Amino acid sequence: MLPDYPNDATGNNLSRLKAAGSDMKSPMVIEFQVVLPSEAVAKKFDDSVKQRGFTTAIRKHDNDSNWEVACSKEMLPTHAGILGLQNELSQSAKPLGGYCNTWGSFGNKPV
Repeated sequence: MLPDYPNDATGNNLSRLKAAGSDMKSPMVIEFQVVLPSEAVAKKFDDSVKQRGFTTAIRKHDNDSNWEVACSKEMLPTHAGILGLQNELSQSAKPLGGYCNTWGSFGNKPV
């Protein structure tokens, strides 16, 4: 039985993870993509989120001048938890001209 997630982007993504066989009561790696205006700003943001326990990777956008910091954390895949971290990352990025764009996960389905 699928959990009853809200009808929004986060709820839809969680429903897809569950339908694909992930255990929604066990932790999985969730990656949040934070968009920032320059490489220097991305490096500054990267340093700050690493100190808060995120695993990170910095990438240049192909189609524009923006940079992205992929911020990953192992966590329980809850709607409230994901929205909370998205908000936290957006609030941290906002003074630097950035925002948390989206999130994703490969889930935790046994191989």
